[in-house]
Amino acid sequence: MESLIELSNRESPPSSEQDATSFVHEEQQSQLPNPAEATGLEKSGAIPHDPVRNEDQIDDMEFELPESNQNICSPTTQETAQMFAPTSSMAQPQILGHHTSPQTVQNFSPHVEHVECADLLGSEPNRSIGPTSYLSICSIPGITWVSEASGEPSFFETAKTLVLNVDSRLKMRRNPRHETIDEPDKDVAWEWCQAYFDHSFDASLGLVSKEHFEARLRRHFAQNDVVDDDPAWYALRNTVYASGCRLSSSNTPYSYMSGEIQGQAWRYFEKALDVHTELLYGSTGLMAVQALTAMGFFAEGLGSPSLGYMLTSCATRLAQAKGLHRQPAQSWNLPLAEQQHRIGLFWTLYIIEKHICYRSGRPSIIDDDDISCPFPNSQLANNTSHIDPFIYIVQHAQISSRIAKQLASGKSFRQTHTKTLEVIQELNKELQEWRDTLPQFLQPDAPTRRHGKRPDNINMYHVMYLRYAYYGSIMAIHSILTHPWNSSLFGSGQSLALRNRISISSHAVVNAARAIILDTDAIHVDASTPICLALYFPLVSAINVFIYILKYPSLPTASSDVALLDICTGHFSRLELASPNTALPFVREIARLARSTVESIKDSATSPSSLLRTNISAPSVAQSSVPHDLGNNSSPGEDILELFSDNWGTMSSSLNDENLAAFTFD
Repeated sequence: MESLIELSNRESPPSSEQDATSFVHEEQQSQLPNPAEATGLEKSGAIPHDPVRNEDQIDDMEFELPESNQNICSPTTQETAQMFAPTSSMAQPQILGHHTSPQTVQNFSPHVEHVECADLLGSEPNRSIGPTSYLSICSIPGITWVSEASGEPSFFETAKTLVLNVDSRLKMRRNPRHETIDEPDKDVAWEWCQAYFDHSFDASLGLVSKEHFEARLRRHFAQNDVVDDDPAWYALRNTVYASGCRLSSSNTPYSYMSGEIQGQAWRYFEKALDVHTELLYGSTGLMAVQALTAMGFFAEGLGSPSLGYMLTSCATRLAQAKGLHRQPAQSWNLPLAEQQHRIGLFWTLYIIEKHICYRSGRPSIIDDDDISCPFPNSQLANNTSHIDPFIYIVQHAQISSRIAKQLASGKSFRQTHTKTLEVIQELNKELQEWRDTLPQFLQPDAPTRRHGKRPDNINMYHVMYLRYAYYGSIMAIHSILTHPWNSSLFGSGQSLALRNRISISSHAVVNAARAIILDTDAIHVDASTPICLALYFPLVSAINVFIYILKYPSLPTASSDVALLDICTGHFSRLELASPNTALPFVREIARLARSTVESIKDSATSPSSLLRTNISAPSVAQSSVPHDLGNNSSPGEDILELFSDNWGTMSSSLNDENLAAFTFD
């Protein structure tokens, strides 16, 4: 079979996604060492050891790289050396203020054209997207860096399109309908009910008891014309109808998201929204919490992070008001079944709330220190087929909560450099320890459905969620070091030891991103596919691979990484075919930019006069692997991290040039 390097020299991309996948596997296996060599990175000297240490030093920190698919490349000596070969953008830092105007950006970056359109990136600056959001690449510093690194100003329009696409999903564009949609007839209602419990992600977590819901639905239809004025049952029933309507056609390829089906599902969801106020302020039971949580899952499935965020926040407040986050008092004399119901409901809400908060970069309203609700165990559900994955999903949500609190909160950006690196090390260690507790069939490197078997009673979405969540957390923990627009975090005078840590984090991030992209072939895209699996994790992975290519375009892995972006483009093409509303040309465009950049570097190797970058093939460990400041040097003597916001609402780490005099790394 033709090698991927030979393929990358062609002017045309791989003929098919399957070919691209096989080429990626072949090149990565041939160029890179085995996992044992990767785990021996520290022993081989990638991390210099200093015999003299004190509490301010970070030389003793060791980052364990994720044990990903064997097809994922591990660092090599050549790649590690190339990590520090700068592009022109790295050699010529751009200094941008945290409230940079479009005109100011244009002055700093002549390659970025039409920057006066920057305000179009967000028409309402009060819509905050936090620092952990993948949209940080669309901030002014991010756009400037990509435009400089790629040499193409077109990325501005690409970024603007992505942000406008996401912005269109943030809020409901019109008031709910005043006209009502009729209750479905009995047969249709039961069909949708069955679809909900068979295919929805929230039902698989045990949010709603199928037995109890079906019993209530039978009573509902038996009442005929008798009106049931329970707002919680009204909201939950119509939310199940909405989800079931959307999911019932999941076996019909590429038709489930048609306008008719989507519109019908949305109208039932609107009926549930009609009683939103009554759920919060009326006299309700636990079913009201179930209804609001189910509504949050439905909104999440539509790819509406803001709507899902608000609904799950409301559900959380109501749950806390009812004491679900606390261990029930013995004086309540609750039956065991009721206690189990409360535990399962709270932790299911915890999972979705923490996921949406971290994904959107917005703060959680659940204080982990205030939780005394018992942790779920194997006695929680009548059907225990999903209980083990459920427990591991909850454990991961707790880790995700700590990542957001310790690396993305306002307080975290005021901590010292040493503390930040210690937190990265601790969170990475905690994540690896959690991974080690997973059973073999849930391990991130275990074969997926298309390549191996799993227990028949295990939900595939739970397997893929845990896999993607693990790799996503790797990227979340380490990206604070690897995103170029965060480079001023540790100042311009970066030591050799710090650069080694940035190198290790870069490997961890890109390997995790590669693993997710290679696993997209296991995702069957239909109405039941959780949006985080179909869209969020693949998009974040594509962005991180893209950044890695632009930072190190002359590495031997660059060609295979470009092919990975082609694979990811194919995944989003399938997603667009299934759901035109989720079309994201962004991935296609960054794949084109990455390919163009790598090809330009290859051409420059044979034509020195056409060099687009300086010193690109002359690696030096004395050179930084990231560009210098993108922030205002307003407080050079303060050992703190500051967080600012662009005027369109996306949070980016436009941070100060810090004084590292207190540190002795080497």
